[in-house]
Amino acid sequence: MLLKLLPLLPWLKAETERLIVSAARGSDPGMRAAVMYDDLPEDADIEAVGTVLSRADWFNLFQQLDARVTPYRGFFETVRGELLAMIAEDTGVAFAIKDPAGIDPATGRQVVNVRTPIGRGARDPNAPIERPSGPPPITGGAPGTGDAHGMGEVLEEGEE
Repeated sequence: MLLKLLPLLPWLKAETERLIVSAARGSDPGMRAAVMYDDLPEDADIEAVGTVLSRADWFNLFQQLDARVTPYRGFFETVRGELLAMIAEDTGVAFAIKDPAGIDPATGRQVVNVRTPIGRGARDPNAPIERPSGPPPITGGAPGTGDAHGMGEVLEEGEE
C-alpha cells in the first residue's frame, strides 16, 4: 500500500512542512486538513492515502518524513481525523482508525520492549507481550559477564 504513495512523496513532504509551520503558529488543524485535501494531486489514489492514514503507525511515518512533527502530535491527529472523514465522504469507504502502535494485531495486547531476559514463571494472559529490543551478543558469552568466548572464565592479558 505504501508503494502506491511513492508518487505522492514530494507532495507529502511539502505538506508535512506546511503542517509543522501551521502547528507552530497555532493554526486551525481542520482548516489545514481541508486545504491539504484540496491540494491533493489529481492522480492521487485517495483510498491508499486513507488506508495509510488509518494505520496504527501513521505518526511514525510522518516522523520519518520529518522528525520536527514530534511535538505536534495532537495537531497531526486532528488533521488525520479530518482527512479520513473527507476521504470517507468522497470515496464511500469508512476507514477504521487503528489502535496506536504497540498493539499486537494477533492478540490485541500491548507489546513492550524488553532489554533484559524475562523469567520463565507463569504469566498473566492479559499482560503485555514482551519482545526483546535488540539482538543477542555475537561473542557467544553471557551478557555482562566479561565471558567473551563463552568458556566460563575470563583470561587476563598474557594468560593462556
